[in-house]
Amino acid sequence: MCMKIKYLFISLTFVFLIACSQKIKKAEIQNVPEILEDWHSFDNDFFSIRYPRNWEKQRGPEGTVFCILSTPSSPVDTFRENVNLVIEELTKEITLDRYAALSLKNIGNKYKVTDERKYAANGQEYYYLKLKERDGIFLEQNYFIKGKRAYILTFTYEPQEQESVKTDGDKIMKSFRLK
Repeated sequence: MCMKIKYLFISLTFVFLIACSQKIKKAEIQNVPEILEDWHSFDNDFFSIRYPRNWEKQRGPEGTVFCILSTPSSPVDTFRENVNLVIEELTKEITLDRYAALSLKNIGNKYKVTDERKYAANGQEYYYLKLKERDGIFLEQNYFIKGKRAYILTFTYEPQEQESVKTDGDKIMKSFRLK
């Protein structure tokens, strides 16, 4: 009888571990592009980020740490593609997977999720989402968790500007480092 309980316990433990491991997405290793040395650098006690000289860093709107804006593509270009950072103070520590799941639940009908993955680059994990607004604007978000803080880095661009700014926007996003 004792042997049967032992095997049952081992079997249940194995099934439990498999079930739990399937809920946690494994991080894909992502190659980090080469960032040019003549790029600007913005550093503080919590993070660093790099951006091209032809992009402009500004204070973001309330709740946003910074906003890095692309150069307008023409004199009539009214939308500037941008990368911005929001830091959310959490009430308790949670996992990156849990934060991403909660964020996906809160997105609602305003956005269509076109891609989602978990990555690891430069020793840090982050969750990537690609979203499309109803008006056609694309957002790419990277979620980072450190302690009781969530860092939400967002790249926003118009589809028609994708080719001209996408490469630099991606490099800016991938240059972000938590300290």
